[in-house]
Amino acid sequence: MKLPQAGFLLFLLYQRAQFARGFGPNPKPSFSLDLDHGHRSDPRNLIRTLNDLIAYYKSHPQKVDVNLLFGFAIVAGQLEIIQESIPQGSSWHTQIQKLRNDLTQFREETVCLGCPLFNYIYDYLNVISPMTWTFSEGYKWLKFRDFPTRLPRQRYDETLNRNASDFCLQRISEECNASEECIAMELNPSSTGYALTHQILFLILAKQFGCEIKFKGEILDAEDIIQRKCTHAFVEAHDLYRKSVFRDPVACDLFIEQIAVCGLMNIVDFFEIRRWFEFILSLQTPEGYFTCSNYHTNVPRDFLEAARNHVSSVSAVAIVLDLKHSLLRSIALE
Repeated sequence: MKLPQAGFLLFLLYQRAQFARGFGPNPKPSFSLDLDHGHRSDPRNLIRTLNDLIAYYKSHPQKVDVNLLFGFAIVAGQLEIIQESIPQGSSWHTQIQKLRNDLTQFREETVCLGCPLFNYIYDYLNVISPMTWTFSEGYKWLKFRDFPTRLPRQRYDETLNRNASDFCLQRISEECNASEECIAMELNPSSTGYALTHQILFLILAKQFGCEIKFKGEILDAEDIIQRKCTHAFVEAHDLYRKSVFRDPVACDLFIEQIAVCGLMNIVDFFEIRRWFEFILSLQTPEGYFTCSNYHTNVPRDFLEAARNHVSSVSAVAIVLDLKHSLLRSIALE
């Protein structure tokens, strides 16, 4: 299936021309850039959204699983970055501190010696530690040369060996101890969907822990590979939003994961399309959790409940990243 390549690239060029209006001869620090051209999210609404999500799981600890803890670890790490950028004594500083306190209390109450999750968390301690995710990249654009000319024919959820991928994430976070088989799998250029987002997570962890990516005798640049893989994830996300997210719960969940994972690398293109974030916010239920069932009425209830934590997890990450961009820009303009 060929992409409408010319129209798609013209759309991206328009977005970048709009973005460039905010640049002068000496651009301000990255957080002051205009990511949404006057239509940024309201930080108060994003904070309220995260508060409601945390409150739901604090009152339903029996529903917590490792997917949720992983997402909340990333949220905690990014909240620390946000707070460090906010003047002490400001109301924003106080609100972010409250969010951080609530998350810390949630982790302390949920994860305990002898709890069902403890052994799994112990094995993946570095991956699920908020300290791993206390980083903020400079803004960057996707490169046109990396855009694929065709979309994959297979469904986006068919190429992931989840157990093998989780094992590789664990190994790269433990003294960069990933096997050659892991590296080969995480570099596979034909991967799509969840396999692709897990590859990006693997490379982010490698970058954070200072691991060398060596394959077939060559040392590779993790940053460059992430850029190329996020380009493919962006094209997939664009395709999913146009065709699938309103009718397919797997596509809905994957779409949010693509934004969350590549959003960690501050790739501007993922933040330019504001309707993507409006869609994510629309998935929050009155109870506080997120679900794709808002748009899927013919899906078995047990499947939706099993997927609830994962949707809530990736949504929380996407929202805290949007909060970082929106809040720090608001402060810079005050």
